Amino acid sequence: MLAGVILIIGLVLGALFGDRGVLHLAEKRRRAQALEQEIARLENENDRLAREIHALKTDPRAVEAIAREALGLVKPGETVFLIEDDAR
Repeated sequence: MLAGVILIIGLVLGALFGDRGVLHLAEKRRRAQALEQEIARLENENDRLAREIHALKTDPRAVEAIAREALGLVKPGETVFLIEDDAR
């Protein structure tokens, strides 16, 4: 009788805490869900980057916007005003 009770306790503990136990399975499900969310985020980022690449290849205004923002370039005849922030 005692051996049967010990065996049942061992099986229950194994089912809960073992390599294929309920707690391990729940952790794997949480990890899979987190990975699915990361995949969705990366797919959205890839789509955004693909649209940006397409715009840079086909739309001169997109190239001009990058040149103005990132490189600080201006068209001939334009005047640039630099405004200092006095909050420093």
